[in-house]
Amino acid sequence: MCHNLASTGLSIAICFIICFIIGTIEVLGLLLMDLHVQDSFWNFMENFNINTAGFVIVGMFVLTLVLASSSSGSSARSRRSGGRATR
Repeated sequence: MCHNLASTGLSIAICFIICFIIGTIEVLGLLLMDLHVQDSFWNFMENFNINTAGFVIVGMFVLTLVLASSSSGSSARSRRSGGRATR
């Protein structure tokens, strides 16, 4: 159950990141081309690497799945042993 909950939570987080944050950065990048402003915030927007963001998102997904799988495996061992911790 923990694995399903973690997978669902991560899917919602990824949708939020992709739709809101990445989309906002792309729209601000388009505005940057029209406004021609120079500031540290706008420099960040101009130099934002969408490929790196994609790797971070995939890394978050893999890390969460690994952690959820490892925690669900330990709880299954605990149930099989009658609640006693086993190695």
